[in-house]
Amino acid sequence: MEFYSILFPYKETENWQAYKNANMPDYFEDLNIDQVVGNILKGKEKYKLNAHYCCTLTDAYVINYRLDIMKDLENKDLFAAMQKFAENMSNVWEYMGQCKHATAKAQKEKWHMDSAELYVNTLLYLCEVLQKCEVKSQGFTTLRDTLENHISGEDFTSLSLQVKKLANEFAVLKYGLTVKVSEGIGKGVVVNKYSEDQEQPNTFIHELNETFKKINEQDFSPGIELFTGQWINPLEIQILNRIVDANKPLYKQLTEFFNKYPVFVDPMIARFENEIQFYLAFIEFAEKIKETGITFTYPVFSSNKPDKKEVKIVDGYDLSLAIKKANTTSESTNSALSHTIVSNDFFMKNNDNVNENIFILTGINQGGKTTFIRTLGQIFYFASIGYPVACKEAQLFVPNGIFIHFAQEEALMTNSGRLREELVRLNALFASAQADSIIFLNEIFASTTNHDAYEMGTFMMDRFAEIGSLCIFSTHVWKLASYGKNTVSLIAESIPVDGKQVSTYKIKRKEADEMAFGTSLAEKYKLTYDSIKERVIV
Repeated sequence: MEFYSILFPYKETENWQAYKNANMPDYFEDLNIDQVVGNILKGKEKYKLNAHYCCTLTDAYVINYRLDIMKDLENKDLFAAMQKFAENMSNVWEYMGQCKHATAKAQKEKWHMDSAELYVNTLLYLCEVLQKCEVKSQGFTTLRDTLENHISGEDFTSLSLQVKKLANEFAVLKYGLTVKVSEGIGKGVVVNKYSEDQEQPNTFIHELNETFKKINEQDFSPGIELFTGQWINPLEIQILNRIVDANKPLYKQLTEFFNKYPVFVDPMIARFENEIQFYLAFIEFAEKIKETGITFTYPVFSSNKPDKKEVKIVDGYDLSLAIKKANTTSESTNSALSHTIVSNDFFMKNNDNVNENIFILTGINQGGKTTFIRTLGQIFYFASIGYPVACKEAQLFVPNGIFIHFAQEEALMTNSGRLREELVRLNALFASAQADSIIFLNEIFASTTNHDAYEMGTFMMDRFAEIGSLCIFSTHVWKLASYGKNTVSLIAESIPVDGKQVSTYKIKRKEADEMAFGTSLAEKYKLTYDSIKERVIV
């Protein structure tokens, strides 16, 4: 099988048009995925990888293709080799940039030759590493086989032989230089045939260093450096011209090489160099996050058939909180972020006896409900682009879309109120959602009465039950938790501490507590019996 891409197993699995027109999904900001992706891509801006994060995959085969590559990269030798490969290729492009901007013909052609030599050595190194590391993924094995054929091919063999021959001849090229400043630039530059006598130390300088060696840490050197940068000065131009004149056959070969191989980087290698950063970026990010105690696992995908579509997430984490904790300095040990990030479980059953797809999440304010939604959203999202996910165990289905509806502030510049805007957004969501979609709803209908919120909520739940989407709805309308045969009640757990309800930030399968939300509001606005009594009794 011919290697196509390290991100896609073959051409038919890649939707170029989707990637070309990719924009950041609407749910990125609400789920804090934009923060996570921003941290993953920090320092990788030049590779322009954003499109790969804007398009999720709906084919489990392609997702597992990427996950298998991730597993291969757990081999530290292979991972280090990929970093080295990327560094070498970056230097190849840098040399080619030097070639493009060089002012002298010989200088331009030499930079071109140097970049070709580094490219050849980099490909040979990459092939050797893939052979030694015993890779198992389809992506790396097909790359290895294709690379072996490419290296043994006539074109690469010819390029390799010619560039190595030139490099060897330039490596032994030596010359002596005499510059008589009094005669002016150009007239006083003499390039001599190299002799070993020119390596003998200057007598005066040698004696000077011997005299002061007891107090000087290093010898004094009167030498000057030439050809140190992209731009060469008039003196260097004169020197280079004389070197070329003295070695015309060699520089003729250099020109012939330049003309014969104007472009030598294979498009397959150029694409691989870019796409491998998709994996390296995440692994480098994950290593930092693991220092906060977060664990990652490879998701396993269940069937998407309605009667077999199950979800099991054990100890899931919100990566945006982990990032904040990782960025918290050691001095801020008293920060709220210094404590252990609370993980949560989630599971959905679907079999002959149970058919779950609507989850109503209730509980006290600031109890971790929004964080829970973000955790689930992040896990499904990162799994759907082929990344390990932040939990201890993940059995998922492959979603064909992630939709979100978070409460927004009323737009004062429009003629419609908050409720109307929410209903318009919900109507668009109904039109887009399918059986394999995931819907996250957070505190909508809060601008209307409990009775109306309940009526609209039940209508919405009926629609999602009919569609078959997985829907997780955080709401203050606790009665919705007992509506419908497909509904599961989740609560943000709290415990009494000194007469107050304190959140544990744990989300549990449990019947809704009609008193919990009211109690938390009363405590927030100091309307509990004790608070009122304290204010009215003098």
